[in-house]
Amino acid sequence: VLYRYREAGGRAEGLAGFLDSAAGGERPALDVLERVGIDIGGVLAAVCQAVGPGVIVLGGELAEAGPALLEPVERALRRQLMPMARPHVDVRRATLGETGSALGGIALVLHESPLLSHYPQPVSEENA
Repeated sequence: VLYRYREAGGRAEGLAGFLDSAAGGERPALDVLERVGIDIGGVLAAVCQAVGPGVIVLGGELAEAGPALLEPVERALRRQLMPMARPHVDVRRATLGETGSALGGIALVLHESPLLSHYPQPVSEENA
């Protein structure tokens, strides 16, 4: 991303500076995010065709660019998905920060483990 940005005339030193430039509306930064978003959307479309997820969560430092990245990702994804799959895939920005991956892994184990999948049990009036 930074390589593309610098090739386009951007001057920020690191990713934080790049994101600041994008937030400030700097054209080279926004153009790079558009192109990167299209690339990411294309890869995610291929993953969706193979795996069929209902939700895609984009996280990490680059996702801090918000709509400047997420909108091109979603446009490319929708354009490349089969029409019948389009309404079944939701793209979201991660909101849990650095702990999101760990929490997602824990949730997956709790959801998928045959030993833990029934916990917590719903409280019924009989058990209360």
